[in-house]
Amino acid sequence: MAMDENSTDEEPEVKSKEYKQCDNCKTTKRKTYEVKSIENGHVENLCYHCRFNRYFGITLQDIIDDPDGFVVAQEIFQLVRYGSYLSPYSQFANNIYFAYIHDDIKDGGIMKAFFEEKKHFSFSPEKRGEIIENLKKAHIIESEDEQNYYFTSQFLSLLSRYKDDSNELFSRILGLCLVNIIAFSKYDSTMKQIWLRALLNNLIDKSKAMADEDRLVEEVTRYECMECRAPYNTKDEIIAHLKKSPEERGHDISLPMPDQYERFIDPIVERVGYKLYLSELEETIRKRMSPAAFMKFFSDGMNAHFYFYSKDRKEVLKEDPNGDKYFVVKAAWVRIICKTLEKAKEKVKELEVTEETEG
Repeated sequence: MAMDENSTDEEPEVKSKEYKQCDNCKTTKRKTYEVKSIENGHVENLCYHCRFNRYFGITLQDIIDDPDGFVVAQEIFQLVRYGSYLSPYSQFANNIYFAYIHDDIKDGGIMKAFFEEKKHFSFSPEKRGEIIENLKKAHIIESEDEQNYYFTSQFLSLLSRYKDDSNELFSRILGLCLVNIIAFSKYDSTMKQIWLRALLNNLIDKSKAMADEDRLVEEVTRYECMECRAPYNTKDEIIAHLKKSPEERGHDISLPMPDQYERFIDPIVERVGYKLYLSELEETIRKRMSPAAFMKFFSDGMNAHFYFYSKDRKEVLKEDPNGDKYFVVKAAWVRIICKTLEKAKEKVKELEVTEETEG
C-alpha cells in the first residue's frame, strides 16, 4: 500500500460512491487507509493526514528516549493544550514543579506513596494507576517497587535546566506527560494538524521519507580544542583555555596574534534546522482557521522557545536576501516526521502480512 501523495485538504468533500469517509475526522476523501486502532486493534479507515497523525504519536512513543523524541515531546503541549483529559496531568505538573522549587524532592525520589495521597490527585485508584503507567512510558518516572517512584535522570536534568523559568518548565513537563495520550488520534487538535501539515507539505520529500536538503540550515554551534577536544561556546573561551597552564587544565600555548590560535580551534557545524517560509505557514493555517487565531496560541510556544531554532533564543523570524521571511524549524521536528513516514510504511507492511496470514 503506497503513501497517497494526492490526498490533501484541497480535495472537495463530494459524497459519491468513489469517496470514502475517514473514521476519525469524518471527512470524505478519494482514498482512505486501513490502520489498526491503538485502543483495541480493530481496523479503522483513515484519511492520509489522520493516518499520519496516528503514526506521529506512535513514533513519538517509541523513541521518546531519543534526544529528538524528548525535544518534540516536551514542545507538543502547546499544540494540544485544551481538553478535559489534560486535568490529571496538569495536577501532576503543578505538584512536581512546586515540590521541585521548594526542594521537597531529594536525590531524585518522589516522596513515599506520592501518587496515593489524595491531596495530590483526586482520582480513583484505577485512574491513578493509568496516570502512573503513562508517566512511566513517557520516561518521567521509574519504580523501585509498588510504593516508591523515582524520577529518571533524564527528567531530573530537564528540571534542573529550566528551573528558573516556571512557564517553560511547566509546558515541558506537561508535554512529556501527554506523549502516551497524544498517540491516540481522538485527542488530536487543529493546532497540531496545521503545524504538522506545514512541515510535511513544505520540508519533506514524502516519496523518500527524507527532508528537503535545499531547506537545510547549518550553523557552528560550539568549538572544540583540538589539543584535548574540550567543548566551548566561543573562540575566546578556547583561547583562554589554551593559554592556561597544564595545572589549570590548559596547554600553556601563548601566541602573539589572536588569529594564530585558529589552528587549535575546531568549529563544530551541526544541522540545526530547515527553512519554513512565513507565507507557507500562513497558507497552511488559512485552510483550517484564521492566522490571527492560530498565532494567538502558537505564539505561547514560540515565547517558550519551542518549534524554531535560534542560537540567541531571541529572533526566530529571519529574512533571506530576497526579502522573504522564514523560520528555522528545529531539526528534531523534521527528523521525527521522516521517522513517522517510515513508521507508516512499516505498519502498512505489518497489516498486509496480518491480512495474508488471516486469509
